[in-house]
Parts: sequence; structure tokens; C-alpha cells
Amino acid sequence: MEELIDALENRLEHGESKESLRAEVLAAGHSNEVFEEAFLEATQRYQMSGGGEDSEVSFADTVVEEVTTIPHTRAKGDLYTLTIGRPHHASGLIGYIEMLKTGWHIGIECIPLLKGLLGALIILFGSLAFVVLLIGAYVSSDLFVDNNVALVTLVVLFTCGYIGVILYAGIAGFAFFRGMLLRENGIDFWQHFWWGWRHMIPIFLLSFYIQIITQAGFVLFVIPGFVAMVYLGYAQYVLAAHTTRGFDAMIRSFELVYGRFWAIVGRKLFLIVAIFTLVLIDATLLTVFPLLGIIGAILLLVVLYFMLSSSVALFESVAAAKPIHIFSTHDKLKIKKWLWVVVGVGILFGTISFLSMISTIDVGKEYPEVEKFVHLVRDAQENKNNQIETTDTEDTNAAQITLITTYIDQIPDTANVYKDNNGSFAGVCSDEAGVNTFLRYAYDSGSNDIFCHDSHGWYIAEAELGDSGSYYCVDSAGNSLIQQHSRNGYETCLDDLKEE
Repeated sequence: MEELIDALENRLEHGESKESLRAEVLAAGHSNEVFEEAFLEATQRYQMSGGGEDSEVSFADTVVEEVTTIPHTRAKGDLYTLTIGRPHHASGLIGYIEMLKTGWHIGIECIPLLKGLLGALIILFGSLAFVVLLIGAYVSSDLFVDNNVALVTLVVLFTCGYIGVILYAGIAGFAFFRGMLLRENGIDFWQHFWWGWRHMIPIFLLSFYIQIITQAGFVLFVIPGFVAMVYLGYAQYVLAAHTTRGFDAMIRSFELVYGRFWAIVGRKLFLIVAIFTLVLIDATLLTVFPLLGIIGAILLLVVLYFMLSSSVALFESVAAAKPIHIFSTHDKLKIKKWLWVVVGVGILFGTISFLSMISTIDVGKEYPEVEKFVHLVRDAQENKNNQIETTDTEDTNAAQITLITTYIDQIPDTANVYKDNNGSFAGVCSDEAGVNTFLRYAYDSGSNDIFCHDSHGWYIAEAELGDSGSYYCVDSAGNSLIQQHSRNGYETCLDDLKEE
């Protein structure tokens, strides 16, 4: 009974109506008589503590100094996530085992969110595949010009796409997480997804602020960074559940954690150690029994899902507990000023570090994806250029061969005219008006090697077809053919033996 009275008093402080509480208490298994008795006692205690309609200053009036005071942070969901019926601990938080049980029920309730997340990932990877194919087609086409401007343009597009993928994946994950927190409002992944895109800047800025402050704390001998990480750990939960932005979300996170620091750390470490242990076991299975390891990896994803839902249960327990400390408006203004100082100093030192890094940056080590992309583009362009050069070379060689064979084919007629005029073939190779001229034309057309031999009753002449090692040969016997080796020293293009 005492636990029920405490729970009802806690819920009255957050503006719950009697009828809504009655419905939940009856759903939790209590009778109407028990509810009436507990509600009467809780109402009396609440009014005595300064709350209720009859008091001069209500609880809401004491904390409504600004919009970001205590929001309605009662536990959400079915009867398993109600404060009523939960075992109380010194910290006022949910117990370790109860956290896992509640996380299990939250995970089962939020399974429909997985379908939306899977659809978002399919769209992401499908778009990536399409863009990669589009870039590949463009790089290999004649429209692409291999110069620094085109390369820089592609790198910029690649970088923007890389950032877009990170943003899309981050928003999808945030939408899934927000759907778990606000499951009372309907489990619609895409509703939360579009909310994430509309609030992309606040989400990014909050993550940026937290990163700057925690990193500054880790620089100061680690411990301040750890403390900041715990106290600011629920800022994104507050943003997702209540749309409280920026420093207000960070201050609200601090209020939730204040006085329960080690209790929250213990429960978070419990989840982390459990996950680490399962990962270690699965890594061992992958090494010893690969098939079991693969099955274990699939099961590990399921476990991670329920660990996430357990962390949501922990947050709901923290949010439903009575705050130990609430900052005044004046205190919040001071805190915001100091947060601005920390963030400003962090940005300043980060900028200096970034500029110093630029001068010594090694793209291959720091940004391997960009370097791979650049190499991919250059390789594609080189392959295209090589194909063009090969085609050009083949066309050039074909033209050379045509010219060379054309000039050599004119030698037999010229040689026969020479014999008719001189009575033999002797000296025909040196005839400037005939054979010798056509040989020189063949050489000028690209033949690397030419020769001609003559005697009283015969002659032979040939020219290499470019630098191919093949020779086009003609002789006094009327032969004209391509040989795979030179016929220098032979009397005809068909001789197998050299002349003694």
C-alpha cells in the first residue's frame, strides 16, 4: 500500500488526473477500494507538501519559471512500465532485473518500429548503389574530362554524399530511438523519421555541444569527461521525448542525474558489461566454431535491441522519479553562460588543431575512403584513355600496313619494266626511278626494316610492316605474301635454304 501511495503522489505532482490514475491502478490488478484509499492518502500528502488546488502556490507554479521546467516525465507504455508496482531502491530508480524485464516488454511492443528502420536502410543502400553506378557510368563516358576541376568536383560530390549518408543513417537511428520513447503516441517509424529531418539542426547541435564538452573534460585528466558524459547522457533523450533543445536539454539531463549519479552509472555499466561479455563469447565462437559464431552474431543483434530498450526503461525510471534538485532560472542562465564558454573554447582549440592538421594531413591514412575514390576515378579514366590509345594505335597500324603493302605491290611491275629495258634484273634494287623509290616510300610510311637483293635472273624485296616483326615480301617468281620472319639472304619469298 505504501508503495502505491508514493507512486500516486509522484504522479499527482506531474498533473495526472484521478480517473487516468484509477484506470492504470485497476489495470495493474488493484481493487477500486484500494485505489480510493491510496488516492485519498496521496492527495493529503501532496497538499501538505505544498501541492494541490487548495494551496496558495501549487507545485506547477513553483517550477514554471520557464518552458523547460519539469515536463511530464512519467513512465510511458503499458502496465509493465508504470512507476506503480515497481520495487523501490535507495536511489528511487528501477532495479537491475526489473530494468531488463521492462526492457523486454518495451522491445516486444516496439517491434513494428524495426520494419520502418529496415525500410529506411533498404532505401539508403539502394540509393547508394544507384549513385555509385551513375558516377561509374559518368567517369567511364566521353563526357568526363580528366582534369583537376573535374576531379575536385567529384571529390566534393563524394564528400557531400558521404555526409548525407551519415545524416540519413543518424536520423533513421534517432527516429527509431524516439519511437521507443514515445510509443504511447503510436508506433509509426516514418512519423518520427520526418520529425528527425525537421529537427536535424537541433539534433546535430546538441550532439556537437555534448561532444565538445565531454572531449574537453577528457583532456582535463579524463575524470571530468567521464562525469560530463554521465550527467549529459540523457540530453538526447530529453530532446527526443520532449523537444527540449540545446543547453536546456543538457541542464534537464543534469537535473535528472543529480543525486543518482552512481546508481545510473551502475545500471549502465551492467548493460555495457553484459553486451561486452556476449560479444567476447561470440568472437570466441567465430574463431572455434564459425557456424555457431554466425548464429551467435545474429542472436547478438537481438540482444543489443533489447539492451537498447532496457536503457529506455532506465531513462523512464529516472524521468519518473521525484527530482532531487531543480535549477532556478537565474542558475540556468549562469550555467548556459559557462557552457557557452566551454563550447567556444573547445571550438577555438578544435579549429587550431584542424588547421595544423591540414598542413600535415595524409589523405591515405586519415581519409582512406576519399583516397580510394580518387584512385578509382583515375583508374577508370586511365583505362578509358588506354582503350582510346589502343584503338588509335590499331587504326594507325592498319593505315601504315595498307601504305606499306601498296608501295611494295608496285615493285613487280617496275622490276619487269626494268628487265625489259636492261635485259636482266641486275641493278634493279638501286633503280632510283623504280624499286628503290618504292622501298623508300615504304620506309617513310613506318616500315622499320627494308631490303632488296637482285641478280641477273632474279630479285627479292621486302619491308617490315611497321614494327610488328612481320614482313611483306615480293620476288621475281611472282610471289607476294606476308612472312613472320625476314627473307634477307634468300632468292625468293618461298626459299627454305639460303643461297650458297
